[in-house]
Amino acid sequence: RAAVDTAQRILAMLQRTTGATCSIGVATLRPDGDASALMQCADRQLYRAKSDGRSCLRAEIVAGNVVTMPVARQVGARGA
Repeated sequence: RAAVDTAQRILAMLQRTTGATCSIGVATLRPDGDASALMQCADRQLYRAKSDGRSCLRAEIVAGNVVTMPVARQVGARGA
C-alpha cells in the first residue's frame, strides 16, 4: 500500500511542478515468487497503466497469499 501511495504522490508532484505525465506500474513480491516474477508483474502493470492514458498508476498488491484486484488511478489533467 505504501508503494501505491508513494507512486501517486510522484505522479501528482510531476504534473503539478512540470506538467509532465508518466505511467507507473507497482507490484509486490508474492510469497512464492522471485525477483524475476516481481519485475514481470510490475512490467505488466506499467503497460496496463500506459494503455489507460496519461498519468496513470496500476498496481497489483499481494497480502499473504491473496492478490487484490489491480487498482487503476489517474491524476487529473493540469488545468482541467
